[in-house]
Amino acid sequence: MEKEKIHGYKLANKSRRFIALIVESLIILVVISVLLLLLGGSLSDMFESNASFLGEIIASAIVGAIFGAIFYPNFTGNIGHKIFNLKVIHIETGKDFNQAKDGAIRESLKAISNMLIIPSFWIFLDKNNQNLYDKISKTIVVKKKEV
Repeated sequence: MEKEKIHGYKLANKSRRFIALIVESLIILVVISVLLLLLGGSLSDMFESNASFLGEIIASAIVGAIFGAIFYPNFTGNIGHKIFNLKVIHIETGKDFNQAKDGAIRESLKAISNMLIIPSFWIFLDKNNQNLYDKISKTIVVKKKEV
């Protein structure tokens, strides 16, 4: 049986999306760690923060927005999507989701929802392999077409 298609693309499977999320998160963690060290901080500063939970959510949303604004225009998704040959499209139109502003918003929503844990696993319950932030931003992750 052929996997379900939408706008001529195969849906990205749940496991590939989840692994892409983990890889992207690790890459962001490394980048932030290096920046922190270059600015004279230490890695323990990152893990022993006295920031409030609200402060951590805001910081995550800002970091997500920065990475989304950088990567979406270049990769039509985030760095994890690029590595795993995936991309983000509008679910209604099928157009590439590749505007900096849209990427910033989607990645901010993802960062916030992932801090709440449950939405990270929503993908395993959804027939279109969408997370909660996909539904809010009206996006879907698909496999890039083979050239």
